[in-house]
Amino acid sequence: MRTSQRAGEVIKDNFRQVEAGTSNLTVNITSELRTEIVKMRVESDVFSTLRKRSMQIFCMYGRQRFKYMVIRWYNVRPRPNYWMRAFYVSC
Repeated sequence: MRTSQRAGEVIKDNFRQVEAGTSNLTVNITSELRTEIVKMRVESDVFSTLRKRSMQIFCMYGRQRFKYMVIRWYNVRPRPNYWMRAFYVSC
């Protein structure tokens, strides 16, 4: 599950608990959500740097066939999750 969806679930759960009156709001939302938000930020940072890096590489080695192959491979490849995608791109 993507982290943004996960964060949404956390918020929904917390609201449900609040409605039922069983929630200690501050603890639940802040602790769980903070980790989710940090994760999301880290992921987006990783991806922006990766994207910049790959663009640099494409610009340096502007061999059309190579570029086309890499882009096609990157687009077609099934991507199980963010971290694996980072791994595939970096290898």
